[in-house]
Amino acid sequence: MNSTSKNAENKTVNNPGIAAKFIILSLIGIFVFFVPIRAGGASTIPVEFLVSFLISSFKPVVRLYALTVILIAAVLPFIRKTWKKDALTTVFTFSKILGAVFTVIVFSGFGPEPIIRADHGPFLFEALVIQVGVLLPIGSIFLTCLMNYGFIDFIGQFLRPIMRTIWKTPGRSAVDAAASFMGGNAIGLMLTNEMYKNQRY
Repeated sequence: MNSTSKNAENKTVNNPGIAAKFIILSLIGIFVFFVPIRAGGASTIPVEFLVSFLISSFKPVVRLYALTVILIAAVLPFIRKTWKKDALTTVFTFSKILGAVFTVIVFSGFGPEPIIRADHGPFLFEALVIQVGVLLPIGSIFLTCLMNYGFIDFIGQFLRPIMRTIWKTPGRSAVDAAASFMGGNAIGLMLTNEMYKNQRY
């Protein structure tokens, strides 16, 4: 390695701005996903508390938002002309269309009784669609604090022997596993998906 490369590397390592970002943003990510708090007499984590607060405070807006996202997802493959890219994409595209139809039925309250009865369609829409629909964008914002500023790799270096030996996974998967345990399946799936797309798995 020449002296220029060494100087650039040392400058990066010793840059106080980078160190501050690592510490501050990692602490934000840790707090949001891993620190238990008490809310309404129950134990939860900040990201789930924020999601619950938004849903309860802005229910009509959140319901309309969820419907809009589903409708856009159904028509987007046709606008982008990607719906027949391969067999799997085609199947998913028509599944989205079917989901959009069911969502419109549930949202309007008019349709076949097996769909609109309270413990079927409306229950799934309120308990699953809205919850995940609000959690994903908010969770994605805070996930950057864990993924993009060195925390997940920093922890991975220490826990690599344990994760490799017991579960045959990379050390950075320790944060993934902890987020899944603390924040539920949706957070775990979102973090795993981001790790996979960024070729860290």
